[in-house]
Amino acid sequence: MGRGFAIRATSWLWLGIAPGMLGAAQQPTFIRLEPLRAWQLVSARPLSLQQAERWDSIPAVDREYGVEKAELDAYEHNGITIDALIEKAADPSAAYGLFTFYQTASMRPERKIDLAAGNSRAALMTRGVNFVRLLVPAGSKASETDIRSLLVQLGGSKSAAETSAWLPPSLPSEGLLAGSQKYLLGPQAAQRALPSLQTQWLGFNAGAEVESAEYVRHGVQLTFLIISYPTPQLARLHFKTLENKLGVNHAPTWRGKRTGAFVFLVQSSPGRPALAESLMNQMQVKQWVTWDQKLPRGRPIDLQVVDLIMSNVALVLILAGMAVATGVLMVILRRLLPRWFPRSEWAQQGDAWFIQLNLR
Repeated sequence: MGRGFAIRATSWLWLGIAPGMLGAAQQPTFIRLEPLRAWQLVSARPLSLQQAERWDSIPAVDREYGVEKAELDAYEHNGITIDALIEKAADPSAAYGLFTFYQTASMRPERKIDLAAGNSRAALMTRGVNFVRLLVPAGSKASETDIRSLLVQLGGSKSAAETSAWLPPSLPSEGLLAGSQKYLLGPQAAQRALPSLQTQWLGFNAGAEVESAEYVRHGVQLTFLIISYPTPQLARLHFKTLENKLGVNHAPTWRGKRTGAFVFLVQSSPGRPALAESLMNQMQVKQWVTWDQKLPRGRPIDLQVVDLIMSNVALVLILAGMAVATGVLMVILRRLLPRWFPRSEWAQQGDAWFIQLNLR
């Protein structure tokens, strides 16, 4: 960042062959969008993150996504009970990150339900800042249709489009392994999702966000990572670290490149760099630079408020002075112009300045 100005780079990833965004989130408060007709809420109780471990939650991971507590709701319909574990994340992108982290290879996207996936024993859904997990108790006779109906009852079938900007971009769909796409915001989640990688090299302490996925193309398995940093300078610094630690573009298994504030990495079998390059080349970055005002440094906030008030007072005084000066100038001109231009309208006196109708 320069001394006299700040460079703010905003980057968007566009994919030519993949579909659009995976979906969007709803409003940042959990609202049940439909009346509880079929499923009845029979109990609701708050849980600490430690208590939520009984429902396969990982407290250290959930905290990285901004979760502080959870709520366990139980729903019943025709003698069938399904538990709903609801966690409030920091923002819609963090809730989406939890959705991807807990998704397994056995889960498939729910038909006609945005940002939802499940199987016969569990289902996941994200709506706004809320991450919802439906868990079928052991011995329950709940079917996949029952799970789908509860998902729709809790969050509707569509997510709100106005918050789609919170979500990360779509990844290439060709060869993507089901349940492998992860959106990672901290080392705890990354260590579990990428066990073969030293996550301290990724730069989560510098604000990095990682999107990863597994691919199989032409019989070769590839691990694809997109690492987003707050600034291009941080991306350049951490890319050098990855080059030194992983041997990116030197070792036979790692290929990578940096574009703006993004770093792309692909791990593949030795001797297959063309597959890695083709995967990275499907992602394009568009970015632009805007000027920022120089921020005052070393001044307390109360002095900055005083400066703002005094600036407004000075503006009012300047405008009042201009009004007074204009009035004085008009008076002076009214007296001098008749002498300079005796035949002009300015030289007329009295009633000559007015049109009288004399309607009496």
